[in-house]
Amino acid sequence: MNELERRRSPRIALQESVLVKYKNGEAVEVTAVTENASLRGALVRADVFIPVGRRVEVTILLRQESWPITTRLHGMGKVVRVEEKGPAEFLIAIGYDEPLAARGKSGSSSAPPAE
Repeated sequence: MNELERRRSPRIALQESVLVKYKNGEAVEVTAVTENASLRGALVRADVFIPVGRRVEVTILLRQESWPITTRLHGMGKVVRVEEKGPAEFLIAIGYDEPLAARGKSGSSSAPPAE
């Protein structure tokens, strides 16, 4: 069966900043970029390896150029697949426990977004 046919939610191409938090003895926060997303998961590109099975907290930062507000989609899940693309480049598939929910909005600031 084709991988796309097994998905319960369609994925859309989405390149937005994402914060991935997890515990590795101590709290770790990784800034990454989504490659695609759905209601049940996301594929993110990061420069840090996060092992399969690791519980993570995800916050996708949706920015709109025409409106000075950032919407934060937040949820919990776990890493279900990792693909190494280069020496410090990983594609990390995250499956959510529940669909992401808007956590809050913040106005724009003069500070540049975290890269």
